[in-house]
Parts: sequence; structure tokens; C-alpha cells
Amino acid sequence: MKNSGFTLLETIIYCALFSMIITSVIVTAFALIDSNQSTKEQLIIIAEENFINDKLAWVFSNATGVEIINPGIIKITRPDLETLSPLTLEFNENNLYFFRNLNDPSLINNPRLILTLESIEYVDSELLIYYRLNNMLFRHQAFIK
Repeated sequence: MKNSGFTLLETIIYCALFSMIITSVIVTAFALIDSNQSTKEQLIIIAEENFINDKLAWVFSNATGVEIINPGIIKITRPDLETLSPLTLEFNENNLYFFRNLNDPSLINNPRLILTLESIEYVDSELLIYYRLNNMLFRHQAFIK
């Protein structure tokens, strides 16, 4: 009599191979999902940096004077915005605020991201602002007339 089925040993070997293949597929899928999440977080940070730099570019466009009151507060003079001048930027408690006439603060950054000011340098009409978003370092450069 001829047996046409699998032996117990063959079945165990096939189950072991199948489980190794399934395990590697699951591990690869989780690695892809995890890398996708970190890439998404980095893209959110870069988009926020672009937004902040665009706001800072607007604030410093047509500026004729800059006064650094303390390491976290910058007062900007813009003659083209007579009723709104002076404009004030304030780095405070992981956020960046924008003031018109020292009232009506507006939050510029996304409050879910941690924004910290590294330094402000103002030399020969060039203003450099270094800041971090979730520990990624960024820089904004402005030229004052």
C-alpha cells in the first residue's frame, strides 16, 4: 500500500518554514509603518518651519529698525504699518507670539510642537534667529534697511 500524504516530520518542517516567513513579513510591515510615522513627523516639523519662516519674513520685510529687548523679545519698527508699528516677537514658554502695538498676542507656531529659541544675532543690519522645533535646529535670516 502506497502512502500519498505527508509524514508528520514533513508537516512540522513546512509549518516551521511557513511561520518563519509570516514572522518576517510581520516584522517588515511594522518596520515600514514605524518609519512612515517618523517620516510623517519630520514632514510636519519642516512644514511648520516653513510656516514660521514665512511669518518672520513678513514681519521683517520693510523693517527699518530692530531692538532686541532681551534674549526672547524683539521689537520691530515698520513705517509702512503706521498703526500697527511697533511689532513685537516674543519667544515664551516653547511658543512664538506676535504682538501688534504690544497687545493682541497671536500664536505663530503649532502648540503641539516644542519651539525653543537658541540665539538671536544682530550685526550690520543682518538679523539671524536660531530656533529649534522638537530638537531640530533651524535658522531665519533677515536684512534690516
